[in-house]
Amino acid sequence: MNVFTGIAGHEAIRERLAAAINQDTISHAYLFEGIEGVGKHTMAHAFIKALLCTEPQAQHMPCGHCVSCRTLESGNHPDVSWIGREGKNSLGIRQIRERIVADVHTQPYQSAYKVYVIEDADTMTPEAQNALLKTLEEPPSYVVLILLAASSTGFLPTILSRVVTIRFQPLQNDVIVQALEERLKMDPEQGAVTAALSRGSLGYALQLATSKDFAQLRAELSEILTQLPEMRPPQILKLADFFDRYKDKQDTVFSLIKLWYRDLLMYRSTHDLETLITKDAAETIRTVSASYTTEELLRQFSHVQKAEDAIRQGAQYAFTIDWLLSTYI
Repeated sequence: MNVFTGIAGHEAIRERLAAAINQDTISHAYLFEGIEGVGKHTMAHAFIKALLCTEPQAQHMPCGHCVSCRTLESGNHPDVSWIGREGKNSLGIRQIRERIVADVHTQPYQSAYKVYVIEDADTMTPEAQNALLKTLEEPPSYVVLILLAASSTGFLPTILSRVVTIRFQPLQNDVIVQALEERLKMDPEQGAVTAALSRGSLGYALQLATSKDFAQLRAELSEILTQLPEMRPPQILKLADFFDRYKDKQDTVFSLIKLWYRDLLMYRSTHDLETLITKDAAETIRTVSASYTTEELLRQFSHVQKAEDAIRQGAQYAFTIDWLLSTYI
C-alpha cells in the first residue's frame, strides 16, 4: 500500500510519483495534463500530503494526524498555495508575481517543502508564464510547483522544457463503474451508462450520478426515443421544445442519443442483450429495435453526429435541431 492507494486508475502515474517520494527524487516542477475531472487535482493533493507529512508511515503513507496532515485537510496549510483564475478568463501576471514570485524565497513554515499549485495553468497569459519562468529556472531547493492543465499546447516552450509533464489519460469505463459503485453504492448497470457518458472523466461521472437534473433528462429522452418510431410529423417537430429546454446540456443529450442508437445497432447485429451498455433499458431496446432496419439506424446515428458537429463548429442551434428533426419525417 502507498499514498496513492484509493485513487481511481492512473496506476503508472501513481507508481512514478510514489517512487519519486521513496527515492527522494522529487522534481521542482510538474505539469499534470489531462481533461477536467480525470484526477489531476486528487493526485496532486495526495502527492502533497505525502511530501509534507512530518510523521510518515511505511512507503511514505501520510500519518493523517500530524499538524501538516491536519492543516492540509482543512485547506489552511501555510506551506501550500493554490493559485486560480479568481473568476477571470485567464491567469494574469499579477497572480503569479504576488502569489509565487514574491513568496518563493520565504522559507517553509513547518514542512520540508513549499508547494505551489497553479490551477487552470494553461490559461496563464504569456506575460504570466514569463513571470513564472525565473522561478522555474532557479527554484529554491524547497520549492515544488505543480501546474494543472487540460492541455500543454498553450504553454511557452521555455516553460515546457523546465517541467516534468505527466499526462493523465481518460479513465477506462470499468474503472469509473467501480469507482461509482465504491463511492456511491451505484448499481453497476446505472454506473455503466454514467461511465459511457463521462468521456473518461470520473469527476464528470460523479457529477452526473448525483444530479437530479440528469436523471430527469434521461427519463424524458428515453420516453421520446422509445415513442419516436410511432410519432407523426407534428409530434416530431414539437420535440424542438425538449432540445430548447436542455440546450445548456446539449453534450449530454447528444451523447445519450448516440448511446441509444449504439445499443439498438448492437442488438440488431448480435441479438445479445449482454452487448448493451444501457442494460437497464434492455427490454425496451429489444422491442424498439424491431421498428428499424440496420440501414435506418446507421443513417439516423449519422444525422445526430452531423448535427452535433455542426453546433460545435458554430452552426445556429435552433436551425440545426430543426434540420435534425426533419430527417425523422
